[in-house]
Amino acid sequence: MPANTEPLDWGVTGQNLYTLCRSRTSGFYFNGAGMEAYSSANYTNYDVAMPETPAGSRIYLFTAPPALPPDDYDFLSRLRSGATPAESDPPISEIVRTWDGTTLSIPGGGGTSGGGAGSTRYERYPDKDDLTAFLSDANLTAPGADQLEIAIQAGIEDLENQCMRHFLAGFDIDNMVQNAVGRRYDPATSRAGTGSYGAMLDFGDYGDLARLDSVIYMPASGTPQTWVEGQQFRPMPQSALPGRPVRWLEIYPFWFAPTHPSLWGSVQVTGLWGYATKIRPDVWQAMCANGALMLFSRQFRGAGVPIGLKSWTGPQGIRKEYDASMLTARIKEWQDIVATTIPQNGAWSFG
Repeated sequence: MPANTEPLDWGVTGQNLYTLCRSRTSGFYFNGAGMEAYSSANYTNYDVAMPETPAGSRIYLFTAPPALPPDDYDFLSRLRSGATPAESDPPISEIVRTWDGTTLSIPGGGGTSGGGAGSTRYERYPDKDDLTAFLSDANLTAPGADQLEIAIQAGIEDLENQCMRHFLAGFDIDNMVQNAVGRRYDPATSRAGTGSYGAMLDFGDYGDLARLDSVIYMPASGTPQTWVEGQQFRPMPQSALPGRPVRWLEIYPFWFAPTHPSLWGSVQVTGLWGYATKIRPDVWQAMCANGALMLFSRQFRGAGVPIGLKSWTGPQGIRKEYDASMLTARIKEWQDIVATTIPQNGAWSFG
């Protein structure tokens, strides 16, 4: 299959499917000629037809338009219900791909190869190759790949748990693509502030939202309503620095507690959950340091090797030599990096 195509096995023949191309960098949509900010009035310009190929196969084919600029994209497929594409058409599929002008590929990935178009090391989580380089800088020889993989992911997970936030929106800690997710909340009942007419909808634990796609009010009885920013809600804090996440919403109208059971979970907030679309360099370094700590706590202490010895003799006379003073100093250095990073980047801090 050509490198510029993506098949969708829909299972039903004779359907009208199409795809919207949304830039992960700018949030703009492809309109057939270039990129633009989303406009309801221009919705019919955003569809890229997905013909059933071959006819009767129930497989529909998306082909990247030649004019589509290289970038990382959300490809949002929908089933056309009427004569023309409409915002009310039901969604059927969402995938994330990198388009380099010729080839569609999966963003992310490991090693120094990086991921999407124009990606840097901070647009993905550190992996076993990054941990190997981190150890090499300390003149330490890395063990097997499996141990490195376990150690770096354990280090990332532990750091995120201590900070109470997922740092990289759009990716899991193993650099697998993480699509937009809808979270359900009860209607807000707490005033957003003194003199405010709105209420504060707090996203709670791991509540960073790097990209807000939609807010839909979905009561148990009644028609779902897609709320409009600036009318029914606004993202907060408004004073956030560029690149910092949305932490809560100021919602209009205001509900009173206790919330009726028919309204439980009636507000759905959808987007890319995480602190940002890039990892801060100090956090990236702390993830490597924490991975190294996980590795050595497991390989040395877990194997019964007392830190501080220059040599160790194990079963069957196997002997290893260590520069104990260097290792002890490095472990202290890594601990300091992690200990400094957590209070500076924890979810309890402002921003």
